[in-house]
Amino acid sequence: MNDHELLLAMSDMMDRKLNAQLEPIKNDITDIQNEISKTNVNLENEIFTLKNELSKTNATLKNELSKTNATLETELSKTNATLETESKNNATLKNEILKINFILENEIKPDIKLLAENYLPSAIRYEKSINEHEAMKDDIELLKRVVTEHSEKLQKIS
Repeated sequence: MNDHELLLAMSDMMDRKLNAQLEPIKNDITDIQNEISKTNVNLENEIFTLKNELSKTNATLKNELSKTNATLETELSKTNATLETESKNNATLKNEILKINFILENEIKPDIKLLAENYLPSAIRYEKSINEHEAMKDDIELLKRVVTEHSEKLQKIS
């Protein structure tokens, strides 16, 4: 064997040894690639499932939000109608209060004032009348006694 053949033989031997040692690594890399491929498929399936669930959840949330929005709009409409009614009632009450104030100012207060103006002089007259009445009662009592005395005296004389 010459040097060249020897080198070729050594090269072949080294290639076989290297291939023998690299084969498990190649197998490991192939296994890892297969695992990665399976994991990618599983991840893609998981992502697809999550997207579907997210889509369903999103649709459900939109539906619920739409229902809630409709309910809120209905309630707001009812509340606005109630406020309008209360506002009209408030305006009616204000008008009634104005009418009552007008009646109080223009009719009742003058009448009360007139009654008060007439009451005081009448009360003073009644007070004087009571004093005169008491005096008259006293005079009548006195007259009765005098008449009784005189009647008794006249009877004695007669």
